[in-house]
Amino acid sequence: MNKYRVLVVGMGKRGKHHATYFHANDNFEIVGICDIDKSKLIEPASALGNPQIGTDASVMAEELKPDIFCFCTLPNIRSEMVEIGVKCGAKLIAFEKPVALTSEEGFKIKDLLSKTQIKAVISHQHRYGKHYQAVKDIIASGKIGKVHAVYGTAHGWAAHMLTHLIDYTMWYNDYVKPKWVMAQAAGKHKFSDFHASPDYIGGFVQFDNGVRGIYECGGGAPDVPEVERWWGKNRIGAVGKEGYAEVYTGNGWKAVTKN
Repeated sequence: MNKYRVLVVGMGKRGKHHATYFHANDNFEIVGICDIDKSKLIEPASALGNPQIGTDASVMAEELKPDIFCFCTLPNIRSEMVEIGVKCGAKLIAFEKPVALTSEEGFKIKDLLSKTQIKAVISHQHRYGKHYQAVKDIIASGKIGKVHAVYGTAHGWAAHMLTHLIDYTMWYNDYVKPKWVMAQAAGKHKFSDFHASPDYIGGFVQFDNGVRGIYECGGGAPDVPEVERWWGKNRIGAVGKEGYAEVYTGNGWKAVTKN
């Protein structure tokens, strides 16, 4: 069986995770790893089948022609990385959230990809957790009745957490399209972070099926006392006519159903 050839760019903590699990799957072959800091490549290479290493993503992508171009870099070079993936002819471009730090860059990435047949995937990995799937199964089974609201809150700031909240709640609502969106942002402190964001965002989404989405993210979002670890204080769920079901990133899930 032919394996999918993978180039991983950015070999920090996240990049190592992606490379490790690509390597562990027989459907994939790591053909290259790249980082601007060459010292981050030597040790991982020996554990990944000794792929080619280098510090220039564009050069490596053109040379190796990977099927999958995976990058785990700082978020300020998203469109440049996507462009490299497009130019090298990758079939799939995989990267971490946020998609972009500005709307302008987000639309640039959308335009780059829409001109090709390339698939793109963002790392919303929690959906594969058993606790997230348990909540999805309960909602889909009808045990909480007809859903009228989905919600997500997180203490982490928006560039880290908001797309997680939106993706999982849309998953719980079967990816029904939104009719309208409104939001309010406050605070500038986190604009100095690499994952630049307002300190707080609160917003609403009205979906085509009548379900309302409610979101709060960042400093000022409500506490999640079920979870002790700060980064795990995320509550994502749905309310139906006969109950509710919700998941906590760091501490399982809970549901009240008609049974």
